[in-house]
Amino acid sequence: MKRSNFILLIISVLIFYFNSESKTTDNSKEVSISILMLDVIKIDDANQRSTIDFVVRLNWEDKELTNKWKEKRLVSKDEIWTPEIQIFNEYSLEKKLKDQFEVSPGGSVLYRQRFVGEINLKHNFSEFPLDDAIVKIQIISIVPDMFFLEKKDSIEVEPSGYSISGWKIHNEWMEIILNDERFRNLPNITYFISAERKINYYIWKIIIPLALIVFMSWLVFWVDPIHIGAQLTVGATAMLTIIAYQFTLSELIPPISYLTRLDVFILGSNIIVFLALLEAILTSNLVSQEKKSIARKVDYFARFIFPVAYAAVLIKSFWI
Repeated sequence: MKRSNFILLIISVLIFYFNSESKTTDNSKEVSISILMLDVIKIDDANQRSTIDFVVRLNWEDKELTNKWKEKRLVSKDEIWTPEIQIFNEYSLEKKLKDQFEVSPGGSVLYRQRFVGEINLKHNFSEFPLDDAIVKIQIISIVPDMFFLEKKDSIEVEPSGYSISGWKIHNEWMEIILNDERFRNLPNITYFISAERKINYYIWKIIIPLALIVFMSWLVFWVDPIHIGAQLTVGATAMLTIIAYQFTLSELIPPISYLTRLDVFILGSNIIVFLALLEAILTSNLVSQEKKSIARKVDYFARFIFPVAYAAVLIKSFWI
């Protein structure tokens, strides 16, 4: 008796499993998604945020809605089945349209929504200011029996029409990301925008002013070492100037544990200026020891050695 009850229990479980499996398969819906980027307003890499304006378009077929209405009809979310999607990396996005769904007599459902606001941006500063940024819109479905298909809009906005400054937009594309551990294998699709930082700002505002300070420190090599006061004044002034200038650069990038290309350039500039000050002190000591000829030779060789060393810093910072 117990054995027969056990067999009946197993059969009941199997029947329930296959019924639920077939039901899930029948109810699963194929959802097409497209994203139209209207504007890239800002890329705030220092705070790891990007401000964008875009439209999400979802489309799917629902057999239960076939011939339910004779004409196209706008319905609310409560009246029909809708995909449960989330923008995974959103920070402060706002919906600009009502949550309405357009249902056709054939059972086709169309949903459009415009989002404006900030999304999270993970940015690596190691190549700063020669770096690229990848802006992502990561959309996931929290319903495991639904999946996305890429579908591009025929209308595209030219990157030159974006409001963003300081960056150059390269291209845009969408990818279906499979087996992503962060999403626990939930259906997801990611929209990418590739942007390259414009370096002109950093050339005129940072690189050239720092280079001029370094060149100023080299004036000690052209001042006769017998003028000890003038040499030390020029060297110390250059050192203090470059230290003060660094405070104006502290807000450009967040405090990070690794060096960027700009950090290498700034550090190299500091070292060159400091070595020029040490050279001035060295020649001053030689003059005080009545070794004026040696001091002048040190200044002469320094006129060539320091520019070569600084060229190596520039190559390391912005070329290699």
